[in-house]
Amino acid sequence: MANSQEEWLGDGLPPVGLKGGTLPSLRRNFAWTSFGNIVFSGCNWAMILVIAKFGTPRMVGQYAIGQAVTGPIIVFAQLQLRYLLISDSDQSYYRFGDYLGLRMIAITLAMAVIAAITLGGHCGETAVVILAMGAFGSVEALSDIIYGLMQKNEQMRLIALSMALRGPLWLATMAAAVYLTRGLLWGVIGLSFISVLVLVLFDIPNGARLLSETAAGGQPGDPTPAPSLRRYARLAWLALPIGLTVMVNSLSGNISRYYLEENVGEYGLGIFAVVASLGGIVRTVTGALCQSVCPRLARLYAGGHRAGFISLLWKFIGISALVGAVPLAACVVAGEDILSLLFKPEYAREVEVLVWLMASGVQDCILSGLGTGLTAARYFRLQVPLSIVGLLTAALTSHLLIPSGGLRGAAISAFATSSCLLLCYLIAMYHLIHKSVWVTRGGGDAYSRKPGMGVGAPSNVGYEGTREREVGR
Repeated sequence: MANSQEEWLGDGLPPVGLKGGTLPSLRRNFAWTSFGNIVFSGCNWAMILVIAKFGTPRMVGQYAIGQAVTGPIIVFAQLQLRYLLISDSDQSYYRFGDYLGLRMIAITLAMAVIAAITLGGHCGETAVVILAMGAFGSVEALSDIIYGLMQKNEQMRLIALSMALRGPLWLATMAAAVYLTRGLLWGVIGLSFISVLVLVLFDIPNGARLLSETAAGGQPGDPTPAPSLRRYARLAWLALPIGLTVMVNSLSGNISRYYLEENVGEYGLGIFAVVASLGGIVRTVTGALCQSVCPRLARLYAGGHRAGFISLLWKFIGISALVGAVPLAACVVAGEDILSLLFKPEYAREVEVLVWLMASGVQDCILSGLGTGLTAARYFRLQVPLSIVGLLTAALTSHLLIPSGGLRGAAISAFATSSCLLLCYLIAMYHLIHKSVWVTRGGGDAYSRKPGMGVGAPSNVGYEGTREREVGR
């Protein structure tokens, strides 16, 4: 096992299978991913700014409740197949077509669920906005699985360019719609149109080209969803634990918004959503790091490179914590001025809410790093009970704090939830690092586990058997 810097960066590991290609450097991947995420997240945040400036807090509240209703359903339907594909080091049993076919089926079912929930619990313009946001999320889910193919081959440049196309077009469409119609609906419909455009003109052609190149390089390249319900069912069962995890995490993040809508209405929810949007900027850089580091961590782990895995993981977590701490300090010193400068005066009164949310954001940055490490190691089922703990904490603290504390209570609830999750994920990562047996066997999925944690497949074990063992983690 090498001790050089190149090993913890993953340099020298075999390429995924691009014809005649080598893996791009981690620094280059991070640069491209940072560019894409900064443009994309910046434009997403600017859309909130546009709605807040040209519209009303109630319109922001409609946008927030649309995200809160559709978000958990869409992320569960995605089943995190993108990251399952990325960590699939062999892909000799499941082809990309299986991942794509399952995604299409799940998204269709998700839209039916969103329609039923919306028509049963909302009415008027808010209901139509929620349905439009569901359609928007469904289109984005199709691009997401193509991003998984690109990310598996560490072609982060393609993902970054796609995101950089989407972001400004979304922003321009939303700004024009809100300014001209003084409403939100046509803006959300425009977002769906832009997503379809980029999917058809950029994502699908580049995904097809990448599939042909990987096939030429000796990797499976079948782009067509295999018409086998049994294969879809097996893949869905494999992905179910991590799908449940992200759904529960999404519910944890949105449950305070459900309570806010009930207790302070769409106006108060809009105020909270605008203030909370600043925390999304903080997580942009850590999101870029997650996307860049996850494939490399997966290869290091699958190859049994324990020192390299641990070194890269802790460097990643340390940088993530620093990225969150700097904006927190700025908000403590000048939070009121920041809110006054960016938004309307009514938002500047919630500086205490901002500080609590930014403090929670620091812990969320660290949690992203720990979650990425567990996902790279394919510890899926372990994350389900951790996420349930977070959901229960969010529900309990929201129930106790929001009716009497309003927006401040929601912010404290977010901080308490992230604190509880951080403790749980640190314990889980300690178990992964110190309670696992790391064995390098010269290629493939060369690692093993102590009893009770599931067993990874040595190179002489059939791939289908490997899948069954991975479900047990």
